[in-house]
Amino acid sequence: MRIREGQPCWWELRVDDVVAACRYYAQHFGWSFAPAPDQNSYCIAYAGYQEVAAIGPKMFGLTAATEWATYLHTPNLEDALDRIRAAGGRTLTPPVPIGCSGRIAVFADPLGATTGLWEGHGVSGVNPTELGIGGGIVGSRLYSPRPSASDNFYLKVFGTSVRAQPCSEPRSSWYPIFNDSQATRRTVYGPERETLRFL
Repeated sequence: MRIREGQPCWWELRVDDVVAACRYYAQHFGWSFAPAPDQNSYCIAYAGYQEVAAIGPKMFGLTAATEWATYLHTPNLEDALDRIRAAGGRTLTPPVPIGCSGRIAVFADPLGATTGLWEGHGVSGVNPTELGIGGGIVGSRLYSPRPSASDNFYLKVFGTSVRAQPCSEPRSSWYPIFNDSQATRRTVYGPERETLRFL
């Protein structure tokens, strides 16, 4: 399955101490690491021979805390950011080149959830539905105080729709899908007083 626009395609952990974080995930998840070309202190994580994520120093705009960040795939950053602004979102970091691999940008949706966009130059990202390996990331969740508003925003921007899914936890859950019924593996959770976060 190819990676579609709006689908989570890359994950990275932004930290103060990259070496310590790499050591932790190597010990507990069995990941190995290699420095990314042309990116100082940014390490690519591998489960076996498959790229699964990255760990790097904190970047202004995406997150101030030590936490995982999600990137959504887009073939054109400018077009995606135009749609985001038209739907009520904000650009936090304009397009920035990442070596020869592609470009990133950071945005906030109308409820304040912050995430990244990835425009790859021949590198679309990692499709979690195709990994099929232990220790890999399998998707992302959006925790929202107003799930229906979040659903509407991502529908307008990326063309996703939602499907209700039973949930054992005391909250509602939605699994957004594309119009061609291919699952995106992004989940929106509520309800109120829930921390708004894209994981």
